[in-house]
Amino acid sequence: MAFQALSAHSPEAAAQTPAAAAQGKEERVGDLDVVLLLDKSLSMASCIEEIKTYAASKVLSPILVPGDRLIIEAVYGKTERLVTATIASETDTAAAIRAIRSIKANGRFTDLGTALDVAKRDLDELGSPERPKYVLLLTDERQE
Repeated sequence: MAFQALSAHSPEAAAQTPAAAAQGKEERVGDLDVVLLLDKSLSMASCIEEIKTYAASKVLSPILVPGDRLIIEAVYGKTERLVTATIASETDTAAAIRAIRSIKANGRFTDLGTALDVAKRDLDELGSPERPKYVLLLTDERQE
């Protein structure tokens, strides 16, 4: 399974339409599947607010559009599914952002192996191999 960086300008996520090219903008073509894994272990306490802001303002808000599917998992020694959604409107994106903002860095330790196993399970659950799939793991890399 190949993983790529996800941005609003990924070739798989954007293509130039004539109208967009005339305005110098890129317009997204096609729907995405996104799995967002957020480390909520105690070691994240000093940066959890920054991570939540990044996830909301740099990942969800600018990238997700109607038709995209999103799974958000809080990870530490275990995983907690926070969101499973097909984005239909900005209301769905706002609900996902609220779920992210509710995360507290209070998990006892981090198990990155389990987090990646959960990401694989989530991708399998989403199915639809023709859709581009992205996994983003936000962590301090401290596996305690």
